[in-house]
Amino acid sequence: MSTLSSLITPSGVVTPTGTQTLTNKTISGSSNTITNIGLTTAVTGQLPVANGGIALTTIAARSIPVANATDTYTTVTPSALQSIRINAGNTAWEAYTPSAGGAAASWSRKTTTYTAVSGDKLIADTSGGTFTITLPATPTTGNYVEITDGSDWFTTNLTVARNGSTVEGVADDILLNIKGINVYFIFDGTTWQVTATLGKQGNGNTTGPVSSINNGIALFDGTTGKIIKDSGSTLPSGTVVGTSDSQTLTNKILSNILLDGAVTEDVYTLTGTVLSPVNGTVQVCTLSSSITFTENLTTGQSMTLMIADGSGTFAATWPTVTWVNSTIPVLPQTGYAVINFWKVSTTLYAAYIGDVA
Repeated sequence: MSTLSSLITPSGVVTPTGTQTLTNKTISGSSNTITNIGLTTAVTGQLPVANGGIALTTIAARSIPVANATDTYTTVTPSALQSIRINAGNTAWEAYTPSAGGAAASWSRKTTTYTAVSGDKLIADTSGGTFTITLPATPTTGNYVEITDGSDWFTTNLTVARNGSTVEGVADDILLNIKGINVYFIFDGTTWQVTATLGKQGNGNTTGPVSSINNGIALFDGTTGKIIKDSGSTLPSGTVVGTSDSQTLTNKILSNILLDGAVTEDVYTLTGTVLSPVNGTVQVCTLSSSITFTENLTTGQSMTLMIADGSGTFAATWPTVTWVNSTIPVLPQTGYAVINFWKVSTTLYAAYIGDVA
């Protein structure tokens, strides 16, 4: 016998109560509400952007959904201490390491060979021995690396390898050998630019005058070690040498000289006609013909002349000279006559000492 409900309820009709599977149904109307839907098990597929989704099936850990085109999402996954930005072509998002002024990186201490990445702030400690920090390969404009002295670079140097780029336009690595400095390497698109600052030494800053003489020598003003002043003197021309360096002094006046040890005089072979101690204070001359001497000694100068007549027939004519005891030497054919010349004011004096073999 058929029931009334079976006669008036056709099969396949949605009923108000009970469990039912809907296939290929469209729910429309502004007043319909579906509740208690298990999203993790009952809903599958990707929700389009137009319907409030991002059209992605999965998002990796630490990734950021970004839109690179209209209604199209992708993800960018920055590394540690990186951020994201629109690329130079204004076409897509990208991860990057912030340059100076961006997110601050933490300082890290390095005691052995290390290859830096842009944004690194490194304390390079060479107390255990010298090592090399290598700059980033293929840097882009604004990339930077900051390195500070973690020990004493003057005693134990640090090498910074350029890694294919130039440093200040030079294709060479750089050796850091100054103590207590902080060095910035900033890539300008062509080369690594280098700037350095010296760390604070002592208590307070050094101050000086508002102006100075170019190439002037600075002096400390007082005993605080913080104030300098212009000495009013400039560096002398010529090469400045240390106390143990060799140097030839010209046109100098030495006062109150104490000579400790032997004095070596220049010995000069005289072939001309001028008696001059500039050539040497001990001079040797063997005549090859008769000769008339002149002189250019100045007051206070002296020289010793050893002179011989090589043939026995040559004669020497002397400049105006006052001979001690009026003794004018006869030049020997063998050996030398020894004569000492000196000048006082404008008078040239000479003393014939004797002959030597």
